[in-house]
Amino acid sequence: MKKIILVENDTDAIDMYREIFQKTDFDVELAQTREEMAEELFLIKNGASPRPDLILLDLMRPGAGGSMILEQAKRDMALRGIPIFVLTNYENPDLKKDLKRNHIWPDRYLIKANHTPAELLGIINKYLKAQPAEKTRLA
Repeated sequence: MKKIILVENDTDAIDMYREIFQKTDFDVELAQTREEMAEELFLIKNGASPRPDLILLDLMRPGAGGSMILEQAKRDMALRGIPIFVLTNYENPDLKKDLKRNHIWPDRYLIKANHTPAELLGIINKYLKAQPAEKTRLA
């Protein structure tokens, strides 16, 4: 079973994505706050939690925001190989430029409103099938 960490605070979105992923043999772990995700990244880094096959990250986070989570995961050598898909309705050209300039670009940047849950599932499955199994499993 593939593991996805869903970093989302909207309860309707959580229910919708969790339902479709669990029906298709994904184990979905939820992190609703930056603190929960920081703790999970710490556990993964230290081998106390299994590495996910993918992190789905909403950038529109209360407080510090999803870009800090993205930066932490992309800059840490122990976490760098985990694919991160940004899944958000926040489309800011300046933010995209900053992410690219700072070398913390996600593996995919997807706008929620442009993809049904079924389409998102197809994008994820296609991406994961194209990746060598070792890429997301190596620490």
